[in-house]
Amino acid sequence: MTSSARQLKQQALKLSKKDRIALALALWESMPSTADSDDEGERAYAAGRLAEHKQQPKQTIPWSESKRRMAKKTTE
Repeated sequence: MTSSARQLKQQALKLSKKDRIALALALWESMPSTADSDDEGERAYAAGRLAEHKQQPKQTIPWSESKRRMAKKTTE
């Protein structure tokens, strides 16, 4: 995460819960959907991940663990 993104995050965390939710939704909606994407690599990656999941559905990890791993990566 860039320093400007970290600063923006700190500012966003000062917002009310309602405003943080609205901001999160606005950011999420600003991302192109897979269907709208022209990036064949993204589609292939998503298809591969789905195929892996279908082969081994019990290999999933809880959201709390995913969140912990992502937080660790952003601080490294």
